[in-house]
Amino acid sequence: MDKQSITKLVRKRLTNNIFLLFALIVISTQVVLSQAVEVTDNSGLFYFDAVLFKSDTAGKSRLDIFVLVPYASMSFIKSAQLYGAEYDIYIKIKDENDRIIENKTINRQIIEKDYFVSQGGNGDFDVTQTIFNILPGNYEIEVIYFDKHGHRSFLRTRKQTVIDFSRYSFSLSGILLVNSIEEQNGNYIITPHISDNVGNLSKYFFVFFEAYKDMNTPAENLAEVDFIYQLINDDKEIEFQSKRIRKPVPDTQNEIYLKISLPTTLAQGSYMFRLFAVKSSDEEGFEKYDIIATTERSINNMKSISGNFIKNINQSISQLRYIATQSEMDYLLAPDKEQEKILRFVEFWRKRDPTPHTERNEAYDEYFSRIEYANKNYKSYSEGWLTDMGMAYIIYGEPQTINRGRMNNGNNYEIWSYGEKEIIFIDYNGFGDFRLYSPLSINDKYEYH
Repeated sequence: MDKQSITKLVRKRLTNNIFLLFALIVISTQVVLSQAVEVTDNSGLFYFDAVLFKSDTAGKSRLDIFVLVPYASMSFIKSAQLYGAEYDIYIKIKDENDRIIENKTINRQIIEKDYFVSQGGNGDFDVTQTIFNILPGNYEIEVIYFDKHGHRSFLRTRKQTVIDFSRYSFSLSGILLVNSIEEQNGNYIITPHISDNVGNLSKYFFVFFEAYKDMNTPAENLAEVDFIYQLINDDKEIEFQSKRIRKPVPDTQNEIYLKISLPTTLAQGSYMFRLFAVKSSDEEGFEKYDIIATTERSINNMKSISGNFIKNINQSISQLRYIATQSEMDYLLAPDKEQEKILRFVEFWRKRDPTPHTERNEAYDEYFSRIEYANKNYKSYSEGWLTDMGMAYIIYGEPQTINRGRMNNGNNYEIWSYGEKEIIFIDYNGFGDFRLYSPLSINDKYEYH
């Protein structure tokens, strides 16, 4: 498939919010290796990926840069019955001497008829693909997203090593994560996953890469190759190794898709996804001398809801006390393994998602935004969400009116009114630690409206 058509064929479905990290370097035995790199700015409002391929231009390699901007990150303005957004993407590629060797600006204009869609309600996004042919070397990629209506700009940078594929008799390109693939009239329609987080994908996903061989070397005798992938944890240990997957490689340039199934028991965290091309064999494993080429990239296995990662699952579950019943709390906390708790937590919120067809879970967003507000505004001897005022705010939201005063004994009080319902708080010690006075307890639970 022509990679330039990826952008034209991509569906509007935002699947995850974490940005793809990887670069290519060369290791011994004519093996091409790609390596994860770190982002200097993690604004979270746009994402980009850089994938290295063999170029048709002699002496150069092809660098494809994908940039994804969610509608929720754009500023839409209304004109007549339409909603429009406009943004620019500035891409700079600098060499080791900080000289700009490539500089490109992409302007995008988005028009939507539906206000809900323009606000990111359906999880829609806009994605662009920009192609550069550059010489081998070490570079820094700088991508700036400028929201024209919002007058805001955000930056991401990363390091990239570019190699010369023509030096190798057999080599592999970089890896692009793919959400789904469909074939229509001989053409592939794919949904790229511009993120290294695969935690919210289905039981499987795909990777796309290319395999190159030089017809003037012994590599031309390779009619087919076995592929094996590994998951390497932060301690450099192999967490998982796949079985052999045999693919034909008849041409000098071969486009390959692999279906990737991760273990359901895989713990949350960061992993290196390492892909080997090895000599075809009926053997289960392989030895180093069987390796023809390899490439790798980082992935994360992190469950998220509405784009928010679940980092401390025990705390996240404990904060459900104002929405969950005691039996639900017991069920969520019962498993010994963290991964099972996370799966139950995700399922708890999936059942309460008012718009299950979208990536956003509005009930989750509102509930935890109330917890965040309570932590900032009602902190006392304990965290804000554990205080009486924090509890009331999380359950009922912002009061319609607040009446403040001083009692005859000198204690300060506040009365929060929600229509006919009133909640009274009294500061008994004079240090701003307001406690519930009436009612003595709150038995209501949070409900999304």
